Amino acid sequence: MIKYKKINYTITAITLVVGVLFLYQSHISRIAARTNAPKISFKQGFKERHITSISFERNGLFLNDSLFNAGGISGYSRVHYKGKVFRLKDFNPPFVIRSKKPNNDTLKFLKEGKVLSLLIDEEIRYSRLN
Repeated sequence: MIKYKKINYTITAITLVVGVLFLYQSHISRIAARTNAPKISFKQGFKERHITSISFERNGLFLNDSLFNAGGISGYSRVHYKGKVFRLKDFNPPFVIRSKKPNNDTLKFLKEGKVLSLLIDEEIRYSRLN
């Protein structure tokens, strides 16, 4: 009976250590993927792109199935148009993201002849508060 308990504790300890190592490795690889992804930020420009799909999986911004390091931009980001405010997750593709010049905090969306804007600095500030 004592030998059986030793084997049980050994298997449990090994399983626990392997599980912790797996979680740590997956966390590190997720951070590396986001760090290496193209950035959408105040300092850097962003080329014009035609967007056919958008998703917000695991706190990441995926445009046309490509991950972007978007700082504070999420599905709850506020897109402005003529005094109205929409959430980005309710804004359905297809649309065009107009090029953003370096050191400019406005990202523009073109859809059906309308120009909508998203203030990047405002979203980064909002994400830091939450």
